[in-house]
Amino acid sequence: LAYRGEYAESETELAMALKIFVKQNGVQGQGVTWAYRALCELLRLRTVSQSANREPHSAIESARRALELADEVARTVYPVERDSELLISAVRPWGGSRGDSAAISGVR
Repeated sequence: LAYRGEYAESETELAMALKIFVKQNGVQGQGVTWAYRALCELLRLRTVSQSANREPHSAIESARRALELADEVARTVYPVERDSELLISAVRPWGGSRGDSAAISGVR
């Protein structure tokens, strides 16, 4: 949906998915959902006009939450790829600095 520009409907579906995963205590599913929320926000930011109104905070917070949950799954289940770090680095062009990315991902 987000790829088609239907951001509101995409967010509704992602919120529903997150609610289900939380109810089932599905940590990995929650992490994937947060990663998709970050991606949805990045796609939305890409379509926003070149105005100064481009705020990456929602994408950063979603990517941060996805990374936290991926770390939890890695600790408790098995190591997984860290797609969240790719999302965080993708946010950088919209105002996140290298220092912000390092702080978000916990990399020093």
